[in-house]
Amino acid sequence: MRNILYILSVCSALLLSSCIKDMDLEQTKQLVFEPTMAVSLMNFNLKSNDFVNRGVVVDSFSKSTNFEVLKNENLQKQIKRIQFNIEVDNSLGRNFEISLRFLDGSGNVVFDKLDKMNVQASHKFKKSVEILLTTEDEFFTARYMDVKVKMLGGGILNATSPDGLKFKSSAIVYMKI
Repeated sequence: MRNILYILSVCSALLLSSCIKDMDLEQTKQLVFEPTMAVSLMNFNLKSNDFVNRGVVVDSFSKSTNFEVLKNENLQKQIKRIQFNIEVDNSLGRNFEISLRFLDGSGNVVFDKLDKMNVQASHKFKKSVEILLTTEDEFFTARYMDVKVKMLGGGILNATSPDGLKFKSSAIVYMKI
């Protein structure tokens, strides 16, 4: 036991007494971190019976959620770009128009590049949109995310069918620190 303590003491003394010579610590000022963050935004699944209310076809839905992530000014300074990803799986025999918009606290649209996406009957749809941001960008005033689903023409809607419309939205946030 005594030998182990002696060996550890000698090794520690050697490590602590070693000197750093010709180290260029100025390189640390050039170090840049570029983290990415994947975020799920809004997901929902509408079955065919969700489009029927007391025997009457309902042709549109709207869903909003708070989106106050961008309120933080420090985060605003670090975000350089955002990639929005939309996936829709439409197994219904109807066409749809889907709009995803970001609104400020007063309900004004600040971003609508994902507006009026046409999803064909019985198809899968994917779309990605990337935006570059500056600290003064109007997008940072977004406080709500609003999704509108509007049923367009197509086949007969069967309320007892297990088919539906699956919506997924996500974002990849690219930062520079």
